[in-house]
Amino acid sequence: MSAAQHTRFASPVTLLREWSERSDQQALHEALFLGFTVDLRFLEKVAIPVARGLGARTAVIGDAAQGLYDPVDVRMAGRNYLHGLASCQRAFHPKVVLLVGEHACRLAVGSGNPTLSGWGANDELWTVVETEDDDSHALLADLADWLDALPSAVELALGRRVIWRNWLPF
Repeated sequence: MSAAQHTRFASPVTLLREWSERSDQQALHEALFLGFTVDLRFLEKVAIPVARGLGARTAVIGDAAQGLYDPVDVRMAGRNYLHGLASCQRAFHPKVVLLVGEHACRLAVGSGNPTLSGWGANDELWTVVETEDDDSHALLADLADWLDALPSAVELALGRRVIWRNWLPF
């Protein structure tokens, strides 16, 4: 296993656009968006159609008490992508975007929530790890460990059912 290097900073919107412009036309298999405050209406306009158009199974997880949307305005949740509400003792506060293809991966860890201001207007910071040709990076292994440990710290619900393992796309 070889390791990829951190080379730049970029927003999640930029990463999705760049994936759609890949010269190898590699499909996007998985897209995971995590945030404290989530604006599903914004994501349904900007990110989810792009991810789904690239072939990705898509999941959006945010803090159960912090959604910035009226359920009447959200059309695709539960049909075109999985939307989870995380509850824990304090706050579910990660800002992570993970894009996984057959031989490439993009991980963005930053300060922006999946909202218009968090992904664009506020000039939030994003550190990006990019891998190609089945390379890996220690941060990806750390994220996998964190996701594995998350069920013991967070209750994740979809509708009235508490779910976790079979829900996440990886």
